[in-house]
Parts: sequence; structure tokens; C-alpha cells
Amino acid sequence: MIYPFEPFKIDQRFKDKSFYGPHEGLDLNGPSGGNTDCGTLLKAVCDGEIVLTSEGDKNYGNLLVLYVKGSFGERWVRYAHCERFLVEVGKVKQGQVIATMGRSGNSTTCHLHLDVLKKKPFNWRRYIQNVDDLFEDPLIFLEYKSKEEELVITDQTLIPQIVDPFSGKPMEVQAIRGKIADYEREITHLRRKLDELSNIKPSVASSDQPEGMSNPLPTMVPAKPSFLDQIKRWFTKFIG
Repeated sequence: MIYPFEPFKIDQRFKDKSFYGPHEGLDLNGPSGGNTDCGTLLKAVCDGEIVLTSEGDKNYGNLLVLYVKGSFGERWVRYAHCERFLVEVGKVKQGQVIATMGRSGNSTTCHLHLDVLKKKPFNWRRYIQNVDDLFEDPLIFLEYKSKEEELVITDQTLIPQIVDPFSGKPMEVQAIRGKIADYEREITHLRRKLDELSNIKPSVASSDQPEGMSNPLPTMVPAKPSFLDQIKRWFTKFIG
């Protein structure tokens, strides 16, 4: 997910008070404000499909709607007050230039009104006072990162550094977690065996035992971490 343009300043935020009720989106302007940003190129915030480009001289002015879908569900991102459309309809890629900033409709200066609808409205120029029912805070939406974006593991990153000790081949993350589970079971089994052994008193011949002393328990010397323990610790450190 990206911002439609940068750098920018926020003139009005989601749910701020406006003359018509709670603000349903973000008003974004260039750092210098005013009309200094007229014609700024506006980009698709993520991969999606432009489902509407509608010209108008009232309310939202020239309006573009970008439909997007992901693990967050379905969303309809509206770009309002555009100067002109550079893509009419169809699929677009994240970062593709789709329109330019303007001041069409109810706007005194050039800016981008950006909002995010959680439901498909029967009227694309619809507004309701209870904005939470229909809209989502664009700042929260634009900061969304999918699990793939948060942790990307490829042949060029983590995988080549983790190889199967027996085959020497790169291991997938699920295989690594499986190995760790196997090691944990094996370690648990060995610890139980050690506990059993520690409860057994050794039999010491009387001829070898100093007079007046009872049979002593053997002194347990802590073992060095096994190779499997070291692998487990290394895996746990890097993949949690």
C-alpha cells in the first residue's frame, strides 16, 4: 500500500468536523498548500480496478473510484476533486498514475479528497452522517500491510542460510518449524530419561567404599548443549 502522492500535508482528517458533518476521509494537499499543487500526479494506492470515472461540478467534483481487494476484504477508494482522469476504467497496478489533482466540485483550492468505503454504495456520491457505517479511516487503511509484506522470505533472503543438515538443501519455513517440533519432542524424551536415571542410586561395593559412609549419589555433570539444541536456539532466534 502506498500514498497517492508524496510529500503531502493533511488539511482535514477522518471524522473532523466540517460544515456538512463528520469528515468522511482525508483532505491532502502539497506542503506549500493553496493551488501550488494543482495538476499533481495521483497514483493508485495498490493493485485494483478503476470502476468509475465521473465528471461533475458539485460535491465531489470529478470523481474516480478504485476497487481493491485483499486480506482486508473489499474496499472502494474514492479520489475526489480531480482535475482530469488519466485512466478511465480497467485494472491498474500500485503506483500507476491514474489522475491529476484539481479543485472541481465543492473545492476552493486544489487538493485531493481521499476516502475509503467498506461497502459498495448505491450512489457513488453518497455521504452519511454516521461515517463509521460506510467509511474507514484512510490513514489506517493506507498503513495496512499484508502478512506477505511484513515477512517476505525468498531464496535471496533467509532460506539459503537455513539448510537441512542431512540433505544440505534449503528448507521451507514450515519444514523448519517441523524440525524444531521434532527436536523439542526428542529433547523432552531425553530429559525424562535423565530424570529417571537421576533417581537410581548406584550400587557401590563395600570393599571400595570408605568406612562409615553410605552409598553416595553420582555427581551429575551438566552436558554441553547438543548440536540439536544449538540448531533449535538458532532457529527460534530468527523465526520466533
